[in-house]
Amino acid sequence: MSTPVEPRRAAASGWGSRAGLDVTAVFTGYLFFLFAIPATMIVAQLGTLGAPATILSLLGLVWYLWYHLHRAEPVLGGASPVRRGGLLFAIVMLIVYGHAMTTFIPGAEVTNADSALLRILGMLGIMLVLNDGINSVERWRTMLQRLSIAGAVIAVLAILQFFTGQLWVDRISIPGLTPPVMPDGVGTRGQFTRPSATATNAIEFGAVLSMFLPIAFTNAQTAVRHKLWNWVPVGLMGFAALVSLSRTAIICVAIGMAILVPAWSRRAKIQTLLATPVAVALAGVAVPGLLGTLRGLFLGAGEDSSVSSRTESYGVAWSYIERHPFLGRGFSTFLPQYWILDNAYLQVLIGCGFIGLGALFVLIFCAGRSARLAQLRFRNPADALMARSLLAAVVAGSVSLFFFDAFGFPQSAGCLMMIFGLAGASLRLARTSGDATAAPITEEQAAPRA
Repeated sequence: MSTPVEPRRAAASGWGSRAGLDVTAVFTGYLFFLFAIPATMIVAQLGTLGAPATILSLLGLVWYLWYHLHRAEPVLGGASPVRRGGLLFAIVMLIVYGHAMTTFIPGAEVTNADSALLRILGMLGIMLVLNDGINSVERWRTMLQRLSIAGAVIAVLAILQFFTGQLWVDRISIPGLTPPVMPDGVGTRGQFTRPSATATNAIEFGAVLSMFLPIAFTNAQTAVRHKLWNWVPVGLMGFAALVSLSRTAIICVAIGMAILVPAWSRRAKIQTLLATPVAVALAGVAVPGLLGTLRGLFLGAGEDSSVSSRTESYGVAWSYIERHPFLGRGFSTFLPQYWILDNAYLQVLIGCGFIGLGALFVLIFCAGRSARLAQLRFRNPADALMARSLLAAVVAGSVSLFFFDAFGFPQSAGCLMMIFGLAGASLRLARTSGDATAAPITEEQAAPRA
């Protein structure tokens, strides 16, 4: 599909090495804890803060703050939209929390608000470390390649779950962590098992795949070595997205690819247009009845109780929003026993008001804008296309928030903030690397060549 170009690498421009640790190596460990340990396995004494990945995210925030309190040199790369957007979001969340604590709310809501604030701050720590800490374009590309590998690994587990009808992860035992009790067990849709890998449910799993698939696709297109092997994660994640039987996965993957494809050459677009229906047809042959079930997901959506529950939630949500329209009633104080919204934006609007929702939109815009500017600034077409894949991942992840409470699940929240951080890093590295230039390149120059 494309002719890869070996990128010229720049000198280190992040603070990771100066802080004594390589950020890419550290976050490879974070990926392991995020995906290798089932999302429901936690340190019981810490409650919702007890997921190992959540604990690491809080340590990441401490690391970030410690470095910036002790640094003597400026952060390279100039002003960072993602850093500013993250700071704004953090300030708003603290104000929302303070506002909620001045009102009377039940003890269960206070506990939830406490842990939710810490989880959000931890996730922002993950984002900011990646935004400021990756040392070079090479380490940035390595991190993106490892996201592809992580996506392939969880896709393999999901495919195994799909064909065997067993979770497998419920057999894992780790001292100090609670047993991996999956709340939905082995879910089904139609005649098929709905896999979730190590995520809490199939929706969260599908959302993660939708963020990783554009990155894996671009890694394969721009690979210099082992090109065939680099397409394996694409095939695995694409098939896993189909067998997840999740509208969220299919819609968000389609939207992510719609953002990515326009940056390709004409020949690459035609090849993809021809290959996609063939791949879907092969999946249908491999799993008889799969395509009919997928078609029913959309044609029969009007009769699906999960869809009607979401639409009915709008009226319920508004009755709470109008009581506290500006700062909300407190983030994560709207408990599931009140109503299951399955919409992260509604959750934020109820909990943080229009000010909090606006801050979230600003953060999303900053991440997408950073990836887009990086695409135009990178002189190397491979790096430019990788930045474009991050824009696609930002959009796909942001759209997934319409379909479930992503901030309540460690994998989806962690992946979204990682994508935001890598998008911010792409702009900083594009400004400081030897491949960057002050004059932006055109869309045609950034496209992969067939």
